[in-house]
Amino acid sequence: MALMNRLNARSVATLGAGKYNDGAGLLLHKCKDGGAQWIYRYTIHGRRHEMGLGALRHVS
Repeated sequence: MALMNRLNARSVATLGAGKYNDGAGLLLHKCKDGGAQWIYRYTIHGRRHEMGLGALRHVS
């Protein structure tokens, strides 16, 4: 079973720009301007897809 909830509020606040895995396909994408959004990554028929779930401040 995949580990979940690897990110917490303190670690998210200190992260630089990039994509960070929180487990089970959930990613946090932090931008250079300080914004962040949650992304769900999944695979169908061997092809990887990403679906945006919303901004960090609205979803978390």
